[in-house]
Amino acid sequence: MDRNYGGVFIIWDRLFGSYQEELEDEPCIYGVRKPLNSFDPLAANLQHYKRMALDAWHTKSWWDRLTLWFRRTGYRPADAEAAMPVPSCDLDNFQRFDPQISRGLRAYALLQHLIYSGATLALLWNAAQMSYGQQLAAVALLARPDRQRPHSRRPPPGRLNWRDWH
Repeated sequence: MDRNYGGVFIIWDRLFGSYQEELEDEPCIYGVRKPLNSFDPLAANLQHYKRMALDAWHTKSWWDRLTLWFRRTGYRPADAEAAMPVPSCDLDNFQRFDPQISRGLRAYALLQHLIYSGATLALLWNAAQMSYGQQLAAVALLARPDRQRPHSRRPPPGRLNWRDWH
């Protein structure tokens, strides 16, 4: 169907003429068409730009390098497609990302979530009494990339392998 891009607000599809009623002969498929295989929200939001950057890098045409950012959805230069083919998605055999996660790891993730939620709530509660610099330092401490993405660091030998967690 490749329509109804509005996501949350249908008004955009109405304004730009991309709205389509559901058809009886073509059932809707909700969600992503290609499995992401990650829980990383940054990767989920930037995956399309990564593909476009790789296509721009691998195409030989300078015109394609400049214009592929403004072309229709799904456009790929022919030489980039030949160099890095992306298999089409077989929706009949779609397998969602569902790694096996141990009970201990789930408990750790819940504990980490509760600690960060509590710290964020404490920051918001006390923000009026804090200087701008203190607020900035607290936000920086909470948003440290190594805390959000534990797999970005290598564990010492003999310790838990963080990369196995996702």
